[in-house]
Amino acid sequence: MLRKILFFGILLTVVSWIGNGLYYVNQQLDKPIILLHYYDLPKNHNSQFNIYYIGNKMEDRDIVSVEFPQLHGKEYAITMQGSYDIDDSFTHHKLRVLDFMVDEEILKELENDLTLTEMTVHLASGETYTYPLGEVIFKEDSKGPLGFSASGSSTEGAGYTYLVKPVDDIQISGIKMRAHDKLGNFQLSINNKELEIHSKEDGYTLLKLSDDSARITDRNISIEYRFEFLEDDPNRWNFYQLTPAIVGEVGEGVPFEHDFFLSQHAHFNKKDIKEIIKASKGE
Repeated sequence: MLRKILFFGILLTVVSWIGNGLYYVNQQLDKPIILLHYYDLPKNHNSQFNIYYIGNKMEDRDIVSVEFPQLHGKEYAITMQGSYDIDDSFTHHKLRVLDFMVDEEILKELENDLTLTEMTVHLASGETYTYPLGEVIFKEDSKGPLGFSASGSSTEGAGYTYLVKPVDDIQISGIKMRAHDKLGNFQLSINNKELEIHSKEDGYTLLKLSDDSARITDRNISIEYRFEFLEDDPNRWNFYQLTPAIVGEVGEGVPFEHDFFLSQHAHFNKKDIKEIIKASKGE
């Protein structure tokens, strides 16, 4: 009897071990999952940016190198500096980041904005994949007549920018920005006055004060925003670094645009990771 009990105990242990092993193998990703990014980045000075992805927890160097097919012969304008873990609290996976450096001198040679929507990834396994990236844009700065005062943001998606008008004859009528259709229930106001969609053109959405006759004439300018996404909106998994522009007029109707910055870093729980993996498999 003791031998039978011992035999069945060993058998259950082996079956459990095999089952756990098969479950572990089944949970492993065949390739990393590159998340979507919507960035407006200045091309007139050296800067860095990050691309986030989900990888297997036990792999430390899954991505060896990357290329951006849309650089068209200017591959050295953007170089990968390295990769590292951001969050490894998930059971079988982790959030990782690729760190990139941008070369100002090469980007200066470009007459127009540079838009990247794809990234080719070379893996340590020798395999190569091309992923959708979202939309990473390098653009010229728009420096208007406003002065910077302060800015800040929270992990809950809210933020603010305070600006100052150096003279009184500056009128502000609205804000233009990219990727507005990817922002869910995005909220934006100037001096507590709500903005509404006015028009869309060339990838930009123009938001104007709800009252067409209204203008911001205060000396101090307060811009407040909040990122909000519905629970089933896949855009909640995106990363944003946007540079909207305040639009207005100076003096006798001379138009101007003035950039400011806002960002949103996606946060994930175990349920999010499972849903992202299912979505990547088309399930």
